[in-house]
Amino acid sequence: MDLRQGKRFWGALATAFMLMGLGAGLVLAHTSEYATLIEDYTTTEQTGPDPGGFKADIGSTKAACVPDRRVRVIRDNDSKVVKSDDTNDAGKARILFPQGLALGTYYLSVKRSVIERAAHKHICAKEETPPTMFQFDPAE
Repeated sequence: MDLRQGKRFWGALATAFMLMGLGAGLVLAHTSEYATLIEDYTTTEQTGPDPGGFKADIGSTKAACVPDRRVRVIRDNDSKVVKSDDTNDAGKARILFPQGLALGTYYLSVKRSVIERAAHKHICAKEETPPTMFQFDPAE
């Protein structure tokens, strides 16, 4: 093998290893979407100084989709965000009724969230509850 053939051989070998490494990196890179569930939500009535409000438990098949998700209370007739709270590490949120909240129909909403690291993208899906009509006046 002369010098020119040796350079071509080693150049081709280096290129092949580089392409194999790039291919392996592409195999490891991915985008995945995970469901978000508002598993348990209730309203609590005013008792003493507690104004009452919504309680919600957020769940997902991806543990990273549970903490620090913003749960919003939205008025159904005009889509106005009334109040919100972030979930704790266990996925629990408690949204107290704001002063003077009118009797009406509201729902809970959790926006889509994206967790990115290097070549990974994990998407935590959006979720909403069905509209709920308050059967009591939280401003009483």
